[in-house]
Amino acid sequence: MFSSPNRKRGLSTPIAVIIAGVLVAGAVFASGFLTGNRGPAEANMIEELATEVGVKSNDLSRCLDDGQFTDQVEADVQNATLSGGQGTPFSLVIAGEEVFELGGAQPFENLKPLIDEILAGNLGEVPEQNEALTNLRPISPTDHIQGSPDAPVIILEYSDIDCPFCARFHQTMKQVRATYDDDQVAWVFRHFPLDNLHPEARRKAEAAECVAELAGEEAFWDYLNKIFIASDQ
Repeated sequence: MFSSPNRKRGLSTPIAVIIAGVLVAGAVFASGFLTGNRGPAEANMIEELATEVGVKSNDLSRCLDDGQFTDQVEADVQNATLSGGQGTPFSLVIAGEEVFELGGAQPFENLKPLIDEILAGNLGEVPEQNEALTNLRPISPTDHIQGSPDAPVIILEYSDIDCPFCARFHQTMKQVRATYDDDQVAWVFRHFPLDNLHPEARRKAEAAECVAELAGEEAFWDYLNKIFIASDQ
């Protein structure tokens, strides 16, 4: 839903202040991420949660063992990396032709003023961003999206299911979705498992894709909600 982002210098205030505040706050939230590690997930967590959303365990096992979505998850990882992602959550705000990065696991109270300014037409000129953002894969019907792909605000998230900061940001995005209409804000979810930190996250990501294939989009989002809660305990 977007082309290569424009890069403009000079910001209107207050959007400049809001963006700067979000970036600084994100740096604080993300500062300790790379030093942490999650313990191994329970062996049957994936199967149990998938079963709860309507997927038979044999079908899930077959999908995972066949590696049906190995390439798709890897494509997300590669695109996140090429687009400048170094940690998770790696999230981007798309407002028309403009794209800029959020910093870390933003709480709802930080994100809401930014969304409101954009919806009010007060975006102005966004900061000049890393040219790596031009590598972002355009949003397409194959993406997992809640809300309208034509919404004036789209939050594109690359996430690691075993990342505690991603679990926190997942709750933020659920608040966003509960606050705004589908035609105001959309949420796009892509995978970015960090294998060196969370060795089981990639399999959980592939399982999420299997759930979507076997039981549909509603089950996919339900699975994410459940597994983020389980992984954060």
